[in-house]
Amino acid sequence: MGLSAVSRPVRSIGIVLAVLLVVLTATIVAVRVHKRPGPVWAGGLPWPGEGQAAVAVAGVGLSL
Repeated sequence: MGLSAVSRPVRSIGIVLAVLLVVLTATIVAVRVHKRPGPVWAGGLPWPGEGQAAVAVAGVGLSL
């Protein structure tokens, strides 16, 4: 038994909304993880959570 002419657009809209919801959720999670506060560790060195810092490692280069 096939889908009626009315249920096909409704199903298509539902699929599009589900995909948009997944993309929106992934974007929110990515932004929240990227903006996580606190110090970052670079090769065992304490890295400030605010302000400026730089470290140069022989053979690797400069990390800002």
